[in-house]
Amino acid sequence: LNSSLKVNAYPTKLTKDNCEQLFTNYDLVIDGSDNFETKYLINDFCVQLNKPLIFGAIHQFEGQVSVFNYLNGPNYRDFYPNVPENNEIKNCAEIGVMNTLPAIIGSIMANETIKVICQIGEILNGKLLVLNILDYQFNIFKIGKHEVKKTTLKENLNNEIGIEELNLNRENYFLIDVREEHEFEEFNIGGINIPLHDLLSQKDQITSNKKIIFCCQTGPKSKMALEILKPFIHQELYSLKNGIPKY
Repeated sequence: LNSSLKVNAYPTKLTKDNCEQLFTNYDLVIDGSDNFETKYLINDFCVQLNKPLIFGAIHQFEGQVSVFNYLNGPNYRDFYPNVPENNEIKNCAEIGVMNTLPAIIGSIMANETIKVICQIGEILNGKLLVLNILDYQFNIFKIGKHEVKKTTLKENLNNEIGIEELNLNRENYFLIDVREEHEFEEFNIGGINIPLHDLLSQKDQITSNKKIIFCCQTGPKSKMALEILKPFIHQELYSLKNGIPKY
């Protein structure tokens, strides 16, 4: 690598006041933060300043890596438009994380960083790599770039349905649980089980003409399922808000 490459770690809390000043001095941003507010803040300033963003996230046994805002590619909000509501998704301190996972995801992020700097290989631009370390399932999902609209927040909220609405009008919905098979067998609220990593290969099984609602443990996988199948399914698609109720 070029010996003039400038590298800096910034462990201090980021704010709107210091983000722009900090990011202006660098050509590439690597996000190793552990909360959604910071991730969205970093993403938005990378978009504003046109900086590539190496993204990584971990949750229990699953990790995600992508390269956002690279060569006019999609950014974090193209996949998750808005910050999750408070307590919608438990953090690592509350729900735990496999202690080997940060090292694995961090290594993949470092690998993507080198590829971007050296402009070699197939970069995760417009793609989200999802790894489950319990069964070593690697999946790569395509992310489309969306035009920014004033109604983005409203549209996103309309793609979520609460458990009360589902229970009152169950006959109007076709429920798909996108958790792993063992999680579905341990406890479920009905519907069929198609794990997230099998959605594309098993999409032909979804033959119902009803409105489709995806559910998972806390919400993020069902939102991901909605985005993955949106180009292939013509029915109305929804995500179960806040995930499956605790039992």
